[in-house]
Amino acid sequence: EGTINNTHAGWNNIIEGGGTLMSGSRYYIASPGRLSATAPASGYSKQIGIAASEFELDIRINPTIKL
Repeated sequence: EGTINNTHAGWNNIIEGGGTLMSGSRYYIASPGRLSATAPASGYSKQIGIAASEFELDIRINPTIKL
């Protein structure tokens, strides 16, 4: 746990759909190698952090939940 700082280009390559983080949003594991601010509706959900700013993710890994 901790924080990850990245550039706009760096987050653009990681966030599903591109762009930067949305401050205050929770982020979940999405398609392989991606993060999403939208929680999955089925399957499994794994929250990994909350955006502290558009470039900083505060890692807060929660247990995996089967939906």
